[in-house]
Amino acid sequence: MKLSVIIPCLNEESFIGDCIRSVKQDSSEAYDVEIIVVDAGSTDQTVAIARSLGVRVVQHARSTIAAQRNAGVTASGGDVVAFLDADCTVAPGWTQSGMDLFLDHEVVGGGCPPSVPLDGTTWVQRGWSFLKRKKRPKRMAVRWIPSANVWVRRTAFEEVGGFNEELETCEDADLGFRISSLGPMVSDPKIQVYHHREPENLLEFFKKEIWHGKHSFSGIRSGRWTLAEVPSLVAPIYFFAGVSCIVIALVDCFRRSQVTPFFGFSVLVTIALPVAYTIRAILAKGNLVRSPQYFLIYLTYFAARSTAMLVSLLSFFR
Repeated sequence: MKLSVIIPCLNEESFIGDCIRSVKQDSSEAYDVEIIVVDAGSTDQTVAIARSLGVRVVQHARSTIAAQRNAGVTASGGDVVAFLDADCTVAPGWTQSGMDLFLDHEVVGGGCPPSVPLDGTTWVQRGWSFLKRKKRPKRMAVRWIPSANVWVRRTAFEEVGGFNEELETCEDADLGFRISSLGPMVSDPKIQVYHHREPENLLEFFKKEIWHGKHSFSGIRSGRWTLAEVPSLVAPIYFFAGVSCIVIALVDCFRRSQVTPFFGFSVLVTIALPVAYTIRAILAKGNLVRSPQYFLIYLTYFAARSTAMLVSLLSFFR
């Protein structure tokens, strides 16, 4: 089987070289592997770096990243197509593990959500990496996989019409739900990639999680969700309700010129969520000494997701 690795990019000179080199170093002689970079009009050295590494570059007018990925597939010739983000690098064994999935002729897709490198330079990066990593990741059937590292059988991809080019976000969930209706889609931790553009501080983390949150809520709103994603909807609602109670309690405190029991209760109820998540992480994976950092990360996470929920609701009713 031939493998086509599609890497969409725009001004990725800081990452594209490491991304391509990681794929080349991992490529197995057992398979014919082609790497196609789909550039959306970079003004930096992205294209020059890609060409210097001997990969094919396809120029595509900037539209949606879904359109870029489809253009890459059109230019490719692989029986299996792997979509990889330019700011990711692949782990050893990525190629072999990915191709092994498709030895089962019923499998139509697979991959694995990207991991955060453990060697982050800031405490936020290291902390989020620790919290995101599962203690014992396992292979499982899923409905969709993030497009930073999703593999598809070409025939199945073409049968469902590829990515929906009208979508600016949720294009990976949309594709996954359509393609998994044709056969199994498998998430396998052996098909691992590392995402290197992680937020360095809490403000950057807050902004990024707002973006991810809007992505998630738009997917839920359009019906592309599973029962496993229910907590990601309920938790922000809970946190938002708690913050709303704090605001109401503060107004009451100013009116009375004293701190009321309701204010204390509202604060306790609100922080109970990040506290519970922090305790769960410590019990599952240890590292008690860093629990204050993990609490701050979770507090920021739920604040961002609640903000994203509010923004999504406001845009829905406009």
